[in-house]
Amino acid sequence: MKVFRFAEVGSTNDIAFEKLSAGEVPPFAISAESQSKGRGRHGHTWISEKGNLFLSFALNPSDISKEGLGIFPQCFALLFVENLQASVQIKWPNDIFFNKRKVGGVLLETKFEKMQLKHVIFGVGVNVCSAPDVKNVAGYAAGVLPMSEDMNSVEKVENQLIATLTRALSLAREKKMSDFLQKNWPKYDIFYGQKIFIRSNGQEFCGIDVGVDANGALMIKDENGGLHYFNSGESEIIIDCW
Repeated sequence: MKVFRFAEVGSTNDIAFEKLSAGEVPPFAISAESQSKGRGRHGHTWISEKGNLFLSFALNPSDISKEGLGIFPQCFALLFVENLQASVQIKWPNDIFFNKRKVGGVLLETKFEKMQLKHVIFGVGVNVCSAPDVKNVAGYAAGVLPMSEDMNSVEKVENQLIATLTRALSLAREKKMSDFLQKNWPKYDIFYGQKIFIRSNGQEFCGIDVGVDANGALMIKDENGGLHYFNSGESEIIIDCW
């Protein structure tokens, strides 16, 4: 895959969109040593300290169906964590955690033109060397990805992410993402089987995390045994109970 490399950018996702608008043909990737305007889900800021990994993929829209866009980031995160030889887990929907600290995250952004999917950008941020001394509004702190012989540099983590993308796209093309997600999610879900708090549309809800459904929605069982489903676009787990 062609990778465009920069010392510093505002956002690697923004640069990818600019490249696409200028006629660059996907797939390709944007890599930067640092970002000044990194972002995550729900408008959260991604603090991008130099020495960590900031990577965005421009994907071919034909590789992922509209229906599959919602769960693609979850499948990608799950595949990445599955490959690591460490106690790395996922916090729904696609945050990467180690020792109860967020070490990475993914953000998928799209652009439509005349109701047709025009561009698909998939951004990944991983704290490889350092973590900002901050606590997220949802109640969790940042951490650093555990090092191993094959994951001890930005370059090696980047290569692993590119390999993970290849596997995720294969699942998408074969329409196997839902099956993969439901089968493997419980093994890596940091809160699976635990009582959690979730904020959705301005309201808070408490229940037991019992996994995800075929569409990647979080399933929560209430005290009466009833199941409730939460979509990632409007919901967020609150973990200030840690």
